[in-house]
Amino acid sequence: MAVNLPLRIAVLGNTTDIALRYSFRSTIKVAWVWTRICYPPVVDFFDVAVPSSYPNPSDYDLIVLSGGTVDGIYGREPERALQILIEFNNAYTYLHKVKARFAHQPGFINRFLETIQMAQGQAKTQPEIHAQLTRLLHTAPDLVQDLGHLFTPSQLNGQANTSPHMWIMKLRVFVRTVVEKNRKLVGIGWGHHIICLSFVGGTIQRINSAEPDRTRLSLTERGCKLFPWFRKWGRCMWLHEFHRHEITNHLSPFVSLAYGSKAFVSESNKIMTIQGHPELNQYAVMAVLRATPEYRAGDARRNWQLIMKMKDPGDGTRVWERILKWATE
Repeated sequence: MAVNLPLRIAVLGNTTDIALRYSFRSTIKVAWVWTRICYPPVVDFFDVAVPSSYPNPSDYDLIVLSGGTVDGIYGREPERALQILIEFNNAYTYLHKVKARFAHQPGFINRFLETIQMAQGQAKTQPEIHAQLTRLLHTAPDLVQDLGHLFTPSQLNGQANTSPHMWIMKLRVFVRTVVEKNRKLVGIGWGHHIICLSFVGGTIQRINSAEPDRTRLSLTERGCKLFPWFRKWGRCMWLHEFHRHEITNHLSPFVSLAYGSKAFVSESNKIMTIQGHPELNQYAVMAVLRATPEYRAGDARRNWQLIMKMKDPGDGTRVWERILKWATE
């Protein structure tokens, strides 16, 4: 890509908070000054809960998938969205396991899929569908035992196909389209989770409590190569984190940039994900804390200590400097 043209960046987030958008623009602007790229980047924002407003990936050089404050509009709770995607991935993996087991019997696979479709069309209950599939899979007791993966809480409660949550599945399709269009894709915070689940079936678990923090990310050797100036700073970077889930496994074909599954880059060098939030300035941090009560500690003294700690900007601007250069490579 020619760096004598403005770098076009599309930011997709699940919030409309002005403070967060301003934080993105201001942090990227400072990082751009350090990059010495000729023209300042053009940054556009899009709402992930409104699929009709998604950008055309071909119009941008870099697509950023981020999180944001919890927003009840369109039912866009980040936690619920993650859970739906986890459930979808479980069902998708189970279907592939069935297809692999009975690959030599295409007729069986067709009967299996037809049974599910007919049961859904006839609005049968989960026990009725389970009984039908158990009879069909009587020669594979291990697959019968795992049948629960097809009957997720979302499906049982009638939520998986309702409009408030369909945007998460459309977002999954969109991020794949970005890569197919040969555009660079970055996931930060919640976007780190979504990309890992969408591309490589990562395992995700909920942590014991909400974790707002200015966190140390210890870099791997590959991470130090991608972010070389952190090598002399103790091979680590400090970023804000707001999350309740963690990726818990190494994701091939992704390469770890930080220990603890906190950052990855794809082998194709087209996708980068980071658990932390390099875009946050102190005003955006305060906006997130205000919008999410469970992030705040219980007493006034601990709240004050948390605010003082979170006001430190960390290494976010340095990280964005590298992301902007990476987008032009």
